[in-house]
Parts: sequence; C-alpha cells; structure tokens
Amino acid sequence: MIRSIRKEDELPVPLNFADVRERGGLLAGMPEDPPPSQILAGADLQYFIQQFKKSGFRTPLNWYRNMRANWLWSLSAKDRKILVPALMVTAGKDSILHLTKGMEEWIPQLSRGHIEECGHWTQMERPAALNKILINWLEDVHDNSLLQKVSKI
Repeated sequence: MIRSIRKEDELPVPLNFADVRERGGLLAGMPEDPPPSQILAGADLQYFIQQFKKSGFRTPLNWYRNMRANWLWSLSAKDRKILVPALMVTAGKDSILHLTKGMEEWIPQLSRGHIEECGHWTQMERPAALNKILINWLEDVHDNSLLQKVSKI
C-alpha cells in the first residue's frame, strides 16, 4: 500500500476504502504477489516484513479499531488549543489532504508547507523537498523564538 504517485507504481487493483468489511477486507481482490513498490523495496521492505512476521499487524491496525474512542476523546478536547509552533506538510496528490482543513483553529501557531507533485508518503517520495520545508521552518521558528538566547561561553 505504500506507493508513489508514479503510474508505474499503481497497484493492479485500486484500493477501495468503502464497504471494507462487507468485501472481506481492504485487500480483497488484490493479487497474492503484487508488484514491488517503487518507494518501498529491497532491504527496507524486507525489514518491515521481518518485523511484522515477529509481531503481527494487529498493533498498527489498533488505531483504526479504536476510532470511536479517539473520536470521543477529540470531542472532550474540543476547546483546547495546541499552543506551540507546529508544521503541517501536505501533498498535492494525497487523497487524505482534506482532513487538514481547519487545523489553524486548534493550532494557532500552525505553519504549512506543501509539495504539489507528491503523494501521501512525502518523506519517501520527495525527501529533498520535505527537508527544505523542515529546515526553513525550523530556522524560522528559531529566529522568531521568544526563548531567551544564551551566550555560549
């Protein structure tokens, strides 16, 4: 499922997030041996395979299994704000991008970076562009910091 936006990296069957349970799971209809990902292959892929063989895939899925409790917690935190500088990097080809709308209401010091020609996996698809955004943001936050600057003697 970790794929770039490149045509040659498409899965043979598109992922469909609707009616997952009724269809028998997210990967129902997916070939047993899909083509390798362009951004997660070789030694990196083997590492993940080894780790999931040891521990299973239950823990990563628990976030989704716990969605109702997370939603209820979010409601209890409704009027709270995150009062530290934060950065959100979005990608133009990320289908989850719409979920970031309105974050400024909860995070007043939110800065945004954007990589247009990129999918969900920014750090793997466009590491140089992401690093540039991160470094610029860190320099800006440091320069504008209200923290007292201490001399290094």
